[in-house]
Amino acid sequence: MQRDVLQDTQRNELIQRAATEQARRAADCARACVDTLLAHVSQPWLIVDREAIVLCWSEQLERASGTVSATAVGRALTDLLGLAQLSPSLHARFFAAFSAARRSPIGAPTTILEEPFPLLPALTTSRITFIAQHRIPGAVEAVILLLVPA
Repeated sequence: MQRDVLQDTQRNELIQRAATEQARRAADCARACVDTLLAHVSQPWLIVDREAIVLCWSEQLERASGTVSATAVGRALTDLLGLAQLSPSLHARFFAAFSAARRSPIGAPTTILEEPFPLLPALTTSRITFIAQHRIPGAVEAVILLLVPA
């Protein structure tokens, strides 16, 4: 009897390990797909974590902003984009959209702001698309921001 329980426990642990490894591989494949897509996007984009710390700053955004990736990565989005200089209503709309993306479930529509946003001295956008990036269902890992220059 004890041996059967032990075998069941071991079998369940093996199944759980295999499922975890499969989920990790699937997440890695999804990440690689997103990375490949972003490598072919011609508009400026960046990726921030849930606390709005820059994880990735595209070459397109380097050209549009004059800020190199090495300077941007690891810094707060508010420090880089001059969000503090936005009017209170634009500031509120930007962070409402960011918060909505952070809470969005897999498959939810993207959040889009379609109005002029003066994010940098050299960059005003006409549209910002916030796309939640999930690795684990129900857990937003990061938010991709696609910027359309005005």
